[in-house]
Amino acid sequence: MSNNIFDPKITQMGDKVMSGVLFTGSSQAVKVITQIISVVLLARLISPENFGIMAMTGPVFGFITLFTDLGFGQALTQKKEVTHDDVNALFWINFGVSLVVALIVIAVAPLAGAFYHEESVTYLLIAMSALILFGTLGSIHGAITYRRMEFGLLAVLDTIGAVGGVLASIAWTFVSPTFWALYVGMVVSSLLPVITLWLTVRWLPTKPGGFAQVKSLLHFGAGVTSFNVFNYLARNLDNVLIGQKWGGVPLGLYDRAYKLLLYPLQNVTGPLSKVMLPALSRLHGDPDRYRAAFNKALALTLLATVPAVALLLVSADVLIPFVLGDEWLGVIPIFKVLAICAFIQMLNNPTGWLFLSQARTKAMSIWGLVTAITSIIAFFIGLPYGPVGVAAAYAVSEYIRTPLLWWLVTSNGRIKRRTVLGAVLPIYISVGIALAFGHFVQPLLAGMSPFFSLPLYGLLVYGTTVSAMMAFPKGRETLLAALNLGRGLSAKILRR
Repeated sequence: MSNNIFDPKITQMGDKVMSGVLFTGSSQAVKVITQIISVVLLARLISPENFGIMAMTGPVFGFITLFTDLGFGQALTQKKEVTHDDVNALFWINFGVSLVVALIVIAVAPLAGAFYHEESVTYLLIAMSALILFGTLGSIHGAITYRRMEFGLLAVLDTIGAVGGVLASIAWTFVSPTFWALYVGMVVSSLLPVITLWLTVRWLPTKPGGFAQVKSLLHFGAGVTSFNVFNYLARNLDNVLIGQKWGGVPLGLYDRAYKLLLYPLQNVTGPLSKVMLPALSRLHGDPDRYRAAFNKALALTLLATVPAVALLLVSADVLIPFVLGDEWLGVIPIFKVLAICAFIQMLNNPTGWLFLSQARTKAMSIWGLVTAITSIIAFFIGLPYGPVGVAAAYAVSEYIRTPLLWWLVTSNGRIKRRTVLGAVLPIYISVGIALAFGHFVQPLLAGMSPFFSLPLYGLLVYGTTVSAMMAFPKGRETLLAALNLGRGLSAKILRR
């Protein structure tokens, strides 16, 4: 076993993955609860106008910060062997690029303020440039921690950052109940994990050098960064077009539908990606174990998410007014179309594990460009028909792209299309049966209180899905794997 401080201390890969699921899941639960508390409390302490000023900085800041990490974290996680010189060179390159990006933010801040006719946006963007440097100081240390598969430490970092940031924002409202309170929370949530990383990770940068030897890592990072840019355009241009064409109210409906559907699902798929990338990277030299690990993780991910999408779709007419209120009924048709899109997105999201763990970032970048172009075309096709039209056109484009995406990720033969189909078809067929059954009983539940009908929808969808999966050998295998995972996690929780 290697004594390199950058290598994971692995006794059994299954234990590492299970610990990762436990730690990241627990951390994510804390973060979700913290976000809910934050939304409720800060909305009562800070005016909508100040939230609006903060939101104005989002597009500029979000786009520019895509260039601060440059994919180096994923590159270090994926690389088979890493030395101090590799990590040191990437640290200084990352810091230098982030310093340039911070200066660009400062330079464009007056332009953003003039665009919005809001001087406060200028000052806020200038202040936010410091956040870029704060994040950079911890990005390489975070990558080392991911490479070591120290998921417990990562969970602690996420938790203290989220909780500390909210507490700082709430405390600052007693000093200044403005957007500066939100900014202070961002500073604290950025700095606390960085300080913790520097205190716990046994690595410190030395003088700059060794840049020539990290050429392959730079190529890897360039592919990741270009994909992130294309993906950012594909995920954000719809909001810009709807806002410009149809105004604030339709955009607000679209935004609520999008976030209400995807945020809960991202809280499942996002943390799991953090576990699977280092795990698959370690198994890259063993094709059979690599293939088995991916197929199992894909099936379990779909089992966790696709029935949830079905539940949201079949109960939307009850769920939306119950959660948001009757004034948000316009969200329902948008929400349903996006749910139909989410069915296939849950299948496609794990392909990122394959691109990154196999170091195929050039192909990933090309796919990002294809996705961006086809998504933008779809946005313009659907735009004359309002938010529902945009959502529907985007959903159609996602279904059209899916066969091409899976052809691309399986083209090198490491993952077999036949085995992927065998893993996912029982879930989709079973969920389809549950959807049909749910549609049939909708009139019977229409007059009931949401407190009764929503749990019944849940029992109906999940009960039908599990029952139908029992008819398939691969379905029974996936259910058994989920049961064993649950038992293992329960045992770990009890031991801890």
